[in-house]
Amino acid sequence: MNKLLALIVGLFFTCTAVISQETDAKSIVDKSNNLMLGKSSFSKMTMAIIRPEWTRTVSMQSWIGSDFTNDDLVRANSIINDYTHKLIGEEMIEEHDCYIIELIPLPEAPVVWGKIKMWVSKTEYYQLTS
Repeated sequence: MNKLLALIVGLFFTCTAVISQETDAKSIVDKSNNLMLGKSSFSKMTMAIIRPEWTRTVSMQSWIGSDFTNDDLVRANSIINDYTHKLIGEEMIEEHDCYIIELIPLPEAPVVWGKIKMWVSKTEYYQLTS
């Protein structure tokens, strides 16, 4: 009887530890970020600015005239170390069960955004929106 009780208690604590590890907001963001970055990454970006009087296309050298900043390009690289991570909810997005994670920058973090909300799928850890 004591062995059975010890086994049940041991299984309970093991399951609790696994569940808490899976729902730790920072580890979820880290898994998602690693998946997005992969082993190597390459990106080429252009943007068309269309105004009533004129149109132009800009490349990564110049984002003047838009709301797009260089921080948009590099923020994923510091998303683990420059923010606190808090699991604030769950939501379905296009048939994907997602964690909702709020990221608040640390006071000394060199970031532009005051807060980021991120939706990460529970099964594949894809970042679906932010």
